[in-house]
Amino acid sequence: MNQTFHLDENELFLMESIERKEEDFTMKMDEQNGIFALKIKNVLLFLSMIIGLNIALALFLSIH
Repeated sequence: MNQTFHLDENELFLMESIERKEEDFTMKMDEQNGIFALKIKNVLLFLSMIIGLNIALALFLSIH
């Protein structure tokens, strides 16, 4: 059985607007995930800098 569906203009408009809203939502989520990843990267960079300074200070104090 072959059935064909004919959509009127209102149904097409609704489907297109739903697709646009889904795309906007996924773009916003990707942007938020990117910002979150950037924050994590900055925190890890800061922590590694502190650890590196502690190691440098310990080496300096052990020499003198």
